[in-house]
Order: sequence, then structure tokens, then C-alpha cells
Amino acid sequence: MDDKQDDGAVARERAGLLKHATDLAHRLEETLEQADALRWTGFNTVLPRIEFAADDATRGLGKPHQGRETYPHARLANRPVIRLFVDESGPADDVRNWESEKKNDFFTLGGIAISDDAREQYQERANQLKEKFFKGGPNVILHAFELRKAMEGPEEQGGKFALNTGKSWSELEQALEELVEQTEFTAFGIIIQKWVFFQEFTDPGKDPFLPRETYDLALHLLLERFVSFLASAPDAPIGSIALEYQGPEQNARHQLSIAETIAYGTRWVSPEPLQRDIRPGVEFLRKQPSHPLELSDVLANFLYRLARDEFGQLPRLRRGSSTKLWGAFCRKFYQEGDLRQGKFGLKVFPTGRLDGWLDQFRAKWRRDT
Repeated sequence: MDDKQDDGAVARERAGLLKHATDLAHRLEETLEQADALRWTGFNTVLPRIEFAADDATRGLGKPHQGRETYPHARLANRPVIRLFVDESGPADDVRNWESEKKNDFFTLGGIAISDDAREQYQERANQLKEKFFKGGPNVILHAFELRKAMEGPEEQGGKFALNTGKSWSELEQALEELVEQTEFTAFGIIIQKWVFFQEFTDPGKDPFLPRETYDLALHLLLERFVSFLASAPDAPIGSIALEYQGPEQNARHQLSIAETIAYGTRWVSPEPLQRDIRPGVEFLRKQPSHPLELSDVLANFLYRLARDEFGQLPRLRRGSSTKLWGAFCRKFYQEGDLRQGKFGLKVFPTGRLDGWLDQFRAKWRRDT
């Protein structure tokens, strides 16, 4: 037997063993579910990884699927860095818990891709805005949910968002719109329709390339768009990812999810561009004043409310106000070419019955930009 034949035999044996492991894992999963111990044992995150390994052993690890794309470009000696700051809105959970909800709940990610120079400019402008409007000055952290509550409560109860004398919420909204417009960044948004996903994808093995945890699934889809943006940029930047700090256990799981996506690729993106254009490792940050995570937070909150309102009413910072701030974010969404298959910055998954809405959104985006 020559080396190639020997390698093939080893690969077949490995694939067989992993298939057997998958069968055993399914039986163990059923037993743990009966004992109501699936989640607290942590096994709910193990089975998808075993299935993924078994599928890769059968298909051939790292081989691109039909429809995957690569964007070859030369590596520069000193590549510019674009940092992607990510925040979320809505509860994240395992797909198998959605069956009991019997409703179309949502999870969203907002991503802000920004250079270091633009980040410094944002910090300076945001500090000036806060000094002008808030009694707490530059120490105020913009958090969309809390800010909206302050705006819709009694004027004298603004709390940490208490306005300086002579300033109004409408003036603040206009200033925030100008801040977004003046800051150079590219926006990305992911909306996961949980109940639709449960109905269409929850069967084991139906799509081994899709993570089962909501946050990990959203990250998977976000990386597809982020690497498309990086690979198509003329100055060939390298991307760095920063997520909001969520505690050691959650951070480790998200770190592993991103590492696996970069190592193995996705259905539409092969591993090579991910490995070439995204730095390994993830930075975890707590919310801080005048940081791009503020923009990520507002965008994620807007996306969640857009989904919650059934994609009809456009999100506003407060009831009765204009949608101009939402429009400022929309004009920053990534776009390239036909705006499909990862080439547009907003992704709704699964689309369900929203194909028509997304087509209209893309068409409006073209008109407005």
C-alpha cells in the first residue's frame, strides 16, 4: 500500500469512527434530555461539534462548497487595521429551547467596522456632544435601551442622561444623527428569527455548518460579511474583532466559535480569506464612554426593535421622534456589487417570508445612497 492509499484508509477509518461517535452522542443527548440535564451538563454545545467533525471527515476538511467565494489580493507588509466592534440585543439561547416559545422572538448583532483614526475622531466628537448636552459630561455612556427609557420618562427624571439647561431631546437626536454621519465607519447588522430557524433548521444534521447557539450563529453570519468587506477593500486591510465582555465562560465560547469559523470556513466563504484577512483572537471589552461600542449598541437595539415590530415600523430613539438616526446608520451599511451572498451589511436569517421586504430595503438603500 502506498502513502496515498494509506492516507485514504486512515481518513475512511476516522470518518467511520466519527460517524459512530455521532450516533452515540445522539443517544446520550436523548438520555440527558429525559433527565432534564442537557443544558447544565454543557452537552448541548458538544453534539453540534461532533456532527461538524463527522461531516468534515466525510466531505474533506476545508474544501469549499459550491457558491463559496475568494477574493485574492496581495498581502501588504504593513496592512491597515480595521476593528469590528460588536454588541447584541435580545436573549441568546440554544435553538432547542425555542420550541416552547411558540413565537417569533429575535436576536440581533450590531457591528461597527472602524479604523483607529476614525475611532479617535469619534471619541473627540462624542465627548464634545456629551459635554454640550449631559450634566454628566463625557463620562456618560450611551446605551440605547436606557437612553430611550430616560427620553420617554418624566423630563425631570433623566437620571444619568439628565440634560443641561436649555437642551432638548430633539436637539440631542439631531446631534447624534450628525455624529453618526460625520464618523467614518461601515455598519453590519444580523437579525436571527428564532422561531423561523427552529422550524426550518432544527433537525439534527440538516445543516452541519450552522452553529446551534443564537450568538454563535449570528457571529458566523457576521464574519461572512465582514471578510467580504475586508477582502474587497482596495487597501487590503486586516480585521480585528472586539465583542462586549460577557464573563469568562461566555467569552471562551465565543472565542472558540470565531476560531472554528476562521479555521473551517462557512457554506459561502472558504477558510482561506478568513485566515488571511482576520486576525486570530478576540478582544473582549466592557462598555466605556465615547467608544464605538456605543454605536454598536444603538444599531443592535434598532435592529431588534425593527424585527420586533415585524419589519413595518422603522426604529426611532423614542416614541414620536423621527427615523433620521436609523437612516444615518442605514447609509453606513456595507455594500458591494449585487448586495447578495454576504455583499450587503444587513442579514436576516432565516428570511422566511421577508424576501420581498429585503429586496425593497436594498432598492431603497440604492436610492438613498
